[in-house]
Amino acid sequence: MLIFEQIYCIILQSVKKGLILLKKPRREIADFYKKIFSNAIFKNKIQEKAKKVVTKKDLRKLIREEIMPLMKKENLNYSEEDLLKKKL
Repeated sequence: MLIFEQIYCIILQSVKKGLILLKKPRREIADFYKKIFSNAIFKNKIQEKAKKVVTKKDLRKLIREEIMPLMKKENLNYSEEDLLKKKL
């Protein structure tokens, strides 16, 4: 399982169990990941590129080049740092 899917699964499970209440930014990000991973084209594209991620620098590049443009299309305006933070 890829890092984005792992993050999404952990957040989703925690929310369902009532362990965490997501603030608006985190909820929007979780919903965004759910949406892109439900689209087979986006999911496959990101998975292929994510397989090449080895370092944090690679992860940042993936976020900048693949994730952030998709977020902008959804009118979400979060920075690379927001996506890497554990809490917002």
